[in-house]
Amino acid sequence: MVTPEKLSKGAMKLLLNLALIAGDALVRGGRLDVGAETTQEGLEIAIRGEGPRVMLDAGLREMLTKGVPAEGQIEPRAAGAWLAQALAKEAGGAIRLSEPSPEVLIIGAIVPRN
Repeated sequence: MVTPEKLSKGAMKLLLNLALIAGDALVRGGRLDVGAETTQEGLEIAIRGEGPRVMLDAGLREMLTKGVPAEGQIEPRAAGAWLAQALAKEAGGAIRLSEPSPEVLIIGAIVPRN
């Protein structure tokens, strides 16, 4: 769990953007679990989406994990993913994606301590 101190503005923006992206991936609805935990390494954010149909666009997936594509274009629908990636990178962190089954999407971010 996150300690009584508040999340930084950047960490909160990252958490909210990842939650919005995961929520949009639940095209037929479902359950969205959002969590954050402060560890010795830093802040760990986990977003878990589960529903009958989970679909994360390949462009958003690439933007979240790799950043701006080689052609340098950011599509308007990928703005939230770009912002999340930029916030994580700026803080020295990274975003990870996992899809353990077709009905589940897990987005994680680790932001190291300063």
